[in-house]
Amino acid sequence: MLVENHALAHLQRQASGFQSFYFWRTKSGAEMDFVLKEEGELLPFEVKYAKSGALGKSFYSFIAKFSPKRAFVLTKEEIDERKIKGTRVLFMPIMYL
Repeated sequence: MLVENHALAHLQRQASGFQSFYFWRTKSGAEMDFVLKEEGELLPFEVKYAKSGALGKSFYSFIAKFSPKRAFVLTKEEIDERKIKGTRVLFMPIMYL
């Protein structure tokens, strides 16, 4: 939770250049930690500090529903890039914020 608050503080500072800043949650409880909207494009951010490579159903659900071009997973130290259902998913250490 502390790491998510750190990410929130940094993203909110940077969000002034974006149209909107969201938290996404479905009625069933699936959630994406943070979503920024820039020129109609959604930029989702998921914080996975302890188990960085393990993406939950919520992440896949968001990708399937909105098909963003890019998504970000903020990790402890992992750097990686994957393609999930056409979305470029960038894994990066939270300290890069």
